[in-house]
Amino acid sequence: MPHKATVRAWAIDEVPGLFTQYARARLIMAFTWADEIVEIANTLQIGVKTVEKPAGTETTHGDMIEHRRLQVDNLKWLLSKVLTKVYGDKVIAGITAEVANHDESTATPLQIAREIAFALNLAMRAQKAAAPTPEDTDT
Repeated sequence: MPHKATVRAWAIDEVPGLFTQYARARLIMAFTWADEIVEIANTLQIGVKTVEKPAGTETTHGDMIEHRRLQVDNLKWLLSKVLTKVYGDKVIAGITAEVANHDESTATPLQIAREIAFALNLAMRAQKAAAPTPEDTDT
């Protein structure tokens, strides 16, 4: 079996048919992580916790909840980076624009149209800025 760096290089170099298979494998891997999160959360991990204190060593037997929480948090973070559309933080971008309230007798239709076009242009720029980049999209 080739080294993982070699397989990544083949996927980047567009070896025919490999990128699709690589992308599908990465997607399956991410959903496997999601399944592991549920399994870790629902499975007790009994262990020994030893804490050194000035009065002596304190040993506790029981569920290693801190360890399980760390595992789940790490997998959730990875999922939010690999599958941003499914598990990523949702960013809601909005824009407000003010169009001057004109007295119909003083504002010409051309002036009103220019102000509306300006407001729409601002909204489109804000929407483009909030749009995900290719790095944010799933493979």
